[in-house]
Amino acid sequence: MVDHNPLDDFAKRIEGRTLVVGSRVYGECIDRRKLYSNAVGLDQFDGEGVDIVHDLEKPLKGYMFDHIDIVSVLEHVKRPWALAKNIDLVMNRGATILVSVPFVWRIHSYPGDYWRITHEGLEVIFPNVR
Repeated sequence: MVDHNPLDDFAKRIEGRTLVVGSRVYGECIDRRKLYSNAVGLDQFDGEGVDIVHDLEKPLKGYMFDHIDIVSVLEHVKRPWALAKNIDLVMNRGATILVSVPFVWRIHSYPGDYWRITHEGLEVIFPNVR
């Protein structure tokens, strides 16, 4: 059996500057920055894989990105709508976004596990993304 993730192929096609949200490497996780040719890692905690320590429930100033990677992060954010608003502010015109959230998954606190979000919920949280 080949260990292949289609999201890795997707990441290789991304051009421009990428922001990887929730980039801290812990446990068996990979450094998602390495999937992209030009990536910056952001996490609210310092550690391996983190270039910017920042809580995205607060605005991030001085940065703009062509692509945003938010994989398995939103369930850990107390106010995901605040994070989404601040993500919108750092997206260049025509930027792309990859959002992945668990819907049916065990509770996995890091630092907390607050939400399960549907596709319709993502449309509410990210009203400017289409």
